[in-house]
Amino acid sequence: MSPADTKKVICEAIISPDATQYYGRLVISRIRYEDDSPVTIQEFLGVAFKSPKSPKNDPGIRVEPEPWINITPDINFDPIDDKTIAIRVALSYSNSQTFDIEKEKPNFEIDGGLTDKPDFYTASVELYADDLPSGIVKAICPALPDTAFARFKQTVPLKPSDRGIDLHASLGANTTFRVPSGIYAVTADEPTTPEQTVVATAQVAPDAVTVKIHEETLREWTYDAVSNPVL
Repeated sequence: MSPADTKKVICEAIISPDATQYYGRLVISRIRYEDDSPVTIQEFLGVAFKSPKSPKNDPGIRVEPEPWINITPDINFDPIDDKTIAIRVALSYSNSQTFDIEKEKPNFEIDGGLTDKPDFYTASVELYADDLPSGIVKAICPALPDTAFARFKQTVPLKPSDRGIDLHASLGANTTFRVPSGIYAVTADEPTTPEQTVVATAQVAPDAVTVKIHEETLREWTYDAVSNPVL
């Protein structure tokens, strides 16, 4: 890895003025390093951001470079919650590319409402030169004997210092999530039914996780006695 590759890539991001509750564009501009020098990539620009969940099963994301240039987007996504997904895109170029700070503006057309919390989406944008750092967290959650928890999903809160991610894992299964690299604290939310009439005690071990690029790490939940609290 060259010294330039270790420098942080920054940008400006806005939601297009024509955005509606059903559709919008995330526009990225002024791609540069923190010292305002231009970014040169050899193969691809890595882009990560949060997006509203598409009503379809696909991520509902299309890439439109401005000005137009032939690129190949490799789009991956993971659910964060019922309304939000984490997007990771590798924008591959046929040749090495130096971004014009004033002109290059990748546009991401999104099938979803961006107008309810535009600052949330624009603040989530992260750029990487020839990299898209992420690792895998596998959540191991055993089934609970009480049928009241048949549809319960274990919340998997990952809490770093600068941002939080709440993932949701099914009981009785091993669920994998692709997560940005970093150090996270993990907590064990107690399973409870919507009416809070049945509660179980949960533990997770270990209670911290270091997510490394291209590596998988395991976290296992255990559950104690199920109770019926008196209301």
